[in-house]
Formats: sequence, structure tokens, C-alpha cells
Amino acid sequence: MMEKILKCKRSYSHSNFDRSIKILAKSKCSQMKIMEMSFMILALVLFFVIVALFFLASFTSNLKEQVNLLNQQGTINTLAALSGTPEFTCGESNCVDLDKIIKLKDMVANGEYKNFWNIGSLKIMRVYPSISGEKECTGNNYNDCNTITIKPKEAGDEEVLDWTFVSICRKESMDSAPYNKCEIGRIVAGTVEKE
Repeated sequence: MMEKILKCKRSYSHSNFDRSIKILAKSKCSQMKIMEMSFMILALVLFFVIVALFFLASFTSNLKEQVNLLNQQGTINTLAALSGTPEFTCGESNCVDLDKIIKLKDMVANGEYKNFWNIGSLKIMRVYPSISGEKECTGNNYNDCNTITIKPKEAGDEEVLDWTFVSICRKESMDSAPYNKCEIGRIVAGTVEKE
């Protein structure tokens, strides 16, 4: 009887040991499957991150050029409307009043209108009759100048220049009758290039 009990105990312990080994083997197999799955998920996430970085790099590589192009188009639109604004116009289309421009130049130099236009630089140049060299206009030298710099280019800025032709008119008198003396000029605006 004692032998039967020992045999039963042995078989019971032996069967528990076998079960433990089977459970341990299944557990190790399950752990391997979980590790394989986690590595696969990690590899998949890494793949999608690399794909996303590639698309992001290709999208942003052209972004600076697009910003510069949009800024330049904004400058061109500003130029198209500039001669019709009250600060510039002499009452006719594509005509700027030289007296107003000289006064506006002084106001911008004093800090007014400094950031009114979203452009890098702004000047008006007389094209005809031409004067040799570039001479800045003031209130005293109307006849002997060819450039009015309203908003100067800031040092170190790279600019793309655009312009439009206009009539530059000022009041003169002949036989004590006032009239508009007009000359050919152009409004030149610079767009600051972003680097």
C-alpha cells in the first residue's frame, strides 16, 4: 500500500513537473510571439515615420520659393494699386503727384507710413527727361533730380525689383495760370527674398 501511495505521489509530482515544463514551453513560445509582434509593430511604426519624413522634406523643400513668389505677387499687386491711392494720385489714372510724393517721403522719414506698405523698398524714378546719374529729389531741386526714395532698402536684404510706368506730374504756372507738368517715370518696389 505504501508503494502505491509513493507511486501515486511520484506520478503526481512527475505529472506536475511535465505540466510545468509544458506550461513553461508554451509560455516561452508565447513570449517569443509577443516579442515578434512587438518588433513587427516597431518596424511598421518606424517605416511610417520614415515615409512621413520623406513627404515632409519634399513638401518643405519648395516652401521658401513659394513664399518668395507669393511675396513678389503681393508687391506686384501693391504696385498696380499704388498710383491710385490718395497718397500718390494726381487725379488721373497712372499718375502720381510729385508734390504729394515729396511730402510723403518726409513723413516716412519721420516714422509715419513706415510699415504702411508690405514691401521691402519703394522709390519713384524719373525716366524721361533723363538726368545723368542718380540724384535724390527734395523740395528744392524738382528740376534737377530723378529719384525719390520713399522707403529705402534695408542693409543686407536681398531684393527682387518690380516696377510699373506712371506719369509724374507737378503743378507749374505759365503766365500766372497753373497747369500740370508731367514726365514719364516708374514706381519701383522691392520684395525682400527669404532665405
